[in-house]
Amino acid sequence: MLPETPYEKVADWWVFDFEYADTSRASSMIGAAINNNETFITWSADDEFVIDQRGYATLVREEAKNFATNENILYNSVVKNIVYSDTAVNITLANGTTILADYAICTFSIGVLQHNDVKFIPTFPSWKREAIFAIKMVTYTKNFLKFPRKFWKNTQFFLYADSYRRGYYPQWQSLSEIGFLPRSNILFVTVVTDESYVVEAQSNNQTLSQIMTVLKSMFGNDIPDPDNFYYYRWNQDPLYRGSYSNWPTGTSECQFANAQRSIGRLYFAGEAYSQKYFGFVHGAYMEGLRVGKLVADCVSGNSCVTSNLDYSCQR
Repeated sequence: MLPETPYEKVADWWVFDFEYADTSRASSMIGAAINNNETFITWSADDEFVIDQRGYATLVREEAKNFATNENILYNSVVKNIVYSDTAVNITLANGTTILADYAICTFSIGVLQHNDVKFIPTFPSWKREAIFAIKMVTYTKNFLKFPRKFWKNTQFFLYADSYRRGYYPQWQSLSEIGFLPRSNILFVTVVTDESYVVEAQSNNQTLSQIMTVLKSMFGNDIPDPDNFYYYRWNQDPLYRGSYSNWPTGTSECQFANAQRSIGRLYFAGEAYSQKYFGFVHGAYMEGLRVGKLVADCVSGNSCVTSNLDYSCQR
């Protein structure tokens, strides 16, 4: 039974969109079931919010500190062209620098690949392009507001059920609670995908005006204006083109296998290529381990499978 009332719709958003950044009707039931069970049953039933002031990047830095140096990592470098074959991979940066490699692992997001922000030569075969577009890059936007005082109740979450638009500033979270950032007076509201595209396309002032209208409808007109307001435009950033991936309705096992599949000596890794953990950091981490081992086996002369077969999915 589909949700009909505003309250049913916001409850449906809370149960599904809050996690997958898309509607249940637009998402693969099988993909979501696998992802949910493997993550929340295998690991933990809890959703955690990272408040470590060092930032999430600390995980990457700690993993890399034993081998990452200024000599083997090029920082602030944008890749423009990648020429791949069965014998080598040639990478050209925006500043004209060329890197010739025996093998390469592409970790661009599915969104970046879909936007053609990087030119691949030769063009990907049709089965690879189909696989890339069979996976959806969704956008998850957190709009942060810091107020001079707290005017909401002592609760971590509360919901707003708009009478006309499903997913219109629906889920609010207070960081001013015990266990987060007490007395910070920080509140943020999450929107996803379609509504994320709206807030990205409009000005910060327009978004803030809409948010304050919603807050005043819940708490009255006497609430203060925020001292600070911030959100990031993930979809518009050419380095990301969204937040993470989701399996849309109709995505097949064949298409997913083709998304994972290497072409010549060009390999692919990232959260989008994890059937169990797409959308999660641990999915990206595990895929990095898996693909890294494949390439290491090739480099060391062990089993290394390359193929130029047509992997088109049968209908």
